[in-house]
Amino acid sequence: MDNIKVAVLGSCATRDNFNSKFNPNYKEFYECILTQNQTSLISLMSSPLIYTENDIGELNDYDRWNVETDFSKSFLADLIKLEPTYLIVDFFADIHFGVISLETDQYITDNRWKLWKTPYYKRLKEKGANERITIIDNTEEYLLKWKQSVDKLFAFLNERLPECHVIIHKARNVSILNDNGTLVDLATCGRVKKENVQLLNQCWDELDQYVIDHYPVSVIEINDKKYHTYNEHPWGPFYVHYTEDYYHNFLLKLHRIVFANHINDHTVNKILEDIFKHHDDLKEKNEQLSQNLLNEMKVSEELQVIINLAKEEYHKELEKYKKESIITFLKRKSRVKVKSGI
Repeated sequence: MDNIKVAVLGSCATRDNFNSKFNPNYKEFYECILTQNQTSLISLMSSPLIYTENDIGELNDYDRWNVETDFSKSFLADLIKLEPTYLIVDFFADIHFGVISLETDQYITDNRWKLWKTPYYKRLKEKGANERITIIDNTEEYLLKWKQSVDKLFAFLNERLPECHVIIHKARNVSILNDNGTLVDLATCGRVKKENVQLLNQCWDELDQYVIDHYPVSVIEINDKKYHTYNEHPWGPFYVHYTEDYYHNFLLKLHRIVFANHINDHTVNKILEDIFKHHDDLKEKNEQLSQNLLNEMKVSEELQVIINLAKEEYHKELEKYKKESIITFLKRKSRVKVKSGI
C-alpha cells in the first residue's frame, strides 16, 4: 500500500505533525502533498487577487509563498490536481488574524507576520483601504461570512473531490509556558503577543462545532491532559507550539481514523479499537505509575529535608547541651573551690 496522501489547510499546529522534527517516522505512513498555511477560510473562498511582483516586495521564499498563495487562492486548484485522500483543517488564521476586505467578495488574510511586510499592504494602509474584520471585534459579521465560506468549501469538495475525507483538527491555544522547569503564564510573559486565550479558544470551539454539526467530518482532538509550550520548541514558544508528546498523540489519532476508513470489516475494526483501547489503558496506567513515583520521590525528598532539619536541630541541641554542661560543671567546680577555701 502506498503512503496515504494528506493535505493541510491550517497552520503549523497541523502541519508540524508531518515534519520529521516532531514525528520522525511519519513518512512511513503519510505524504503531505499540499499545504495552505495561515489563510483565513474567508480569504480562501473569495475571489483571487491580481498582483505583481512589486506588490510582494523583498520577502524570503517562505513568506512570499504564504502571501502569494493567500492572494491567488491556488490551493483549491491544487487540491483538484493532487487529489489527497485526507484534508486536515484547523482554523488558526480565522482565530488569530481575521481578514481585510478589499472589494465585494474579495478578502485577504490579515497576517501581521507576513502580509504587513509587503508594499501592497503598506499602500493599502496609506490609502486607509485596509478594512479589518476579526472574530473578536466583529463577531456576528465575521461568523456570517465565515459560515458562508465553510458552506462554499464543502460544496466545492463535494463536487470536485467527493472521495476526499475531511478531518477537523481541534487545535487550541495553550496558556502555559514551561520556562526551563518553571510554569509561567504565556500571555503575560513578554515573549509573545498578549492574547485572551480563553476567549480565543471559545471562538475556536464555535468554528469547529459548526463544521462538525453540518458536515460529515472526522475529528482529531488532543485533550488527554493540559499541554504547554516550551522554550526548546524548534520555532520558539507560542500558543500553538506544543510539547513533543502532542504531535505523537496526533499521529496516533490519525492512525485510528485511517484504520476505520480503510478497513471495512466490522470485526477487524472492533479488534483494532480494542488494541487502541488497550494502548490507552496502558498509557494511562504508565502515567499514573509515573505520577505515583514522582509523588513518592517528592515525599522522599520532603522526608529527607525533615531528617536533615532534625539532624541540624539535634546537633544544635547537642552543642547547646555540651556548652550548658560545661558551664554547669565549671560553676560546680567554682562552688567547690569557694567552700573548700581554695
